Order: sequence, then structure tokens, then C-alpha cells
Amino acid sequence: LTDVIINTTDATEELQFGCFDYRYDISTGKSTLVFIQPVFFWLDKSAVLPQFYVFPEKWYHKWGEWFGMQDLDFAVYPEFSDKFVLQSTDPDFTRHIFQNDALIRAIKDMPKWSLESEGYYTIMYIPAKQQKPEDLESIFGQGNAINSLLRS
Repeated sequence: LTDVIINTTDATEELQFGCFDYRYDISTGKSTLVFIQPVFFWLDKSAVLPQFYVFPEKWYHKWGEWFGMQDLDFAVYPEFSDKFVLQSTDPDFTRHIFQNDALIRAIKDMPKWSLESEGYYTIMYIPAKQQKPEDLESIFGQGNAINSLLRS
């Protein structure tokens, strides 16, 4: 974990949000790869969310489903279901939250991003991908919109 880029609270102190750089190393013994990625976070005390993960679906996730990997799909959102994996410890509540056209569209507009939530916390990131500083404000705005839709 490196420097916090943004960390602010709204007037009611119900919502805290920010962005920080997350750094991790993968070592093979002879060489080390260093990854730095921005992570956007929201601590929103206005509603409790179930634990869930949304991330882009790759070809190998189809194999995972054959071996029992969870992926919550939606008949009414087939394009979303084909492009993203949705996992949750509370599938029924998560399905209820994701029955929202605006939320589905907002997530589809950020096809490389992963989203995780539990309780009051939500984070959003692209694994092992740095972002251009000039893009952070726009990305954060999209993340705020997604957080608002999750909480509505």
C-alpha cells in the first residue's frame, strides 16, 4: 500500500471515499515483477451490501463453471452475464441488487474493471494496471455513480 491519492468525507460523514495505489510483488525466485494499481474505495454507512465480486469473464472461467465455480447469470441481461463473472455469499440479495438497468449499464461501460463489496465497503480496480493521472477523476466519477446505484 502506497500513498493515498484522495481521501475525503461527505458533509454527513456517512460516506468516505478515496483512491490509493496498491503495490504487490510476484517473485519467482530469480526475478520479481512489481505491480502497482490504483484502487478506488467507498465506505458508505447508508446501506449494507452483501459480499460480492464482479470481474471480467475470460475463456477459462467457463471451464471453472464446469468444475463448480459460481457465476450468477441473469436471463434479462445476457450480454452482462456473458462478459462478467458475479459471485456472492448471498446470491439472492445480490441478484436483487443487480436487477437494475442503470447499474448493469454502468458496469458494462467499464469492461476491464473489477468491483468488490462487503458491508459498508466497496472497491474498484483493474488488476495489475496503472492508470493515467488525467483519467483518475473521470474513473472516480464513474465509480461514484456505481456506488450510488448499488446503494439505491
